Amino acid sequence: MPLRVRQFAVMLVIVSFVLIAAHSHLFDEKPSEQGSCPCCQWLQSLSQGESAPASLVVVEVVGDALPLPACVLFDRYEDYVDDKERYDRMAEEGKKLIFLDLPAGEYTLHHKTVNIQKSGMLPMHFLSRDTGHRWVRGFHRKAFRYWYDRAQDRIAAICDHTFVSERFIPVLTSGNTDRRGEWGKAMAAGEMPVGKGSVVLCQVKLAGRVHENPVAMRFAVRMLTE
Repeated sequence: MPLRVRQFAVMLVIVSFVLIAAHSHLFDEKPSEQGSCPCCQWLQSLSQGESAPASLVVVEVVGDALPLPACVLFDRYEDYVDDKERYDRMAEEGKKLIFLDLPAGEYTLHHKTVNIQKSGMLPMHFLSRDTGHRWVRGFHRKAFRYWYDRAQDRIAAICDHTFVSERFIPVLTSGNTDRRGEWGKAMAAGEMPVGKGSVVLCQVKLAGRVHENPVAMRFAVRMLTE
């Protein structure tokens, strides 16, 4: 087994133990009770190729036990709009709102308009991690490319849509055409600081990728916990 593969395998074991320890510490859970943990359920659903449940509170920190921010996941914009003021207030108070793989269109996320566009070329099989963002530090420059998709049983595109916004800090980038047809850099994932929390827009396809692609798992865990 190549050294890098062994390193990834060891890392996944460590991440699993960290999540178990974190949940036990925060919620006083026994391992048998962790099947009801939303964080575990989300990661499990991703590994099985399912979409993440919408409006799901993942981790609620008790005091300063561990540096894990509370997260709310959305795979449908409508769920956010239904109670927008409440969710915006949650972000301002320190929560993290994570929007996952939204379709093309114009969206208002915490009072800021974001236009998500379908790739002007073919769907993207690789992304750039050269942003300096904390979630992608330490990844090899070719880590975000050619991921295996369990449902399709082959290497498949990892991103169909990108966005451009001055308010979002780039996490993963690619390229796309703008409304004038000109090619330029665009984001596949970005984070917008909001008060004590943040809003995250992630167009990277994680569902069905985290089990066979260690980088996808590491990225998902970092997005949730850092």
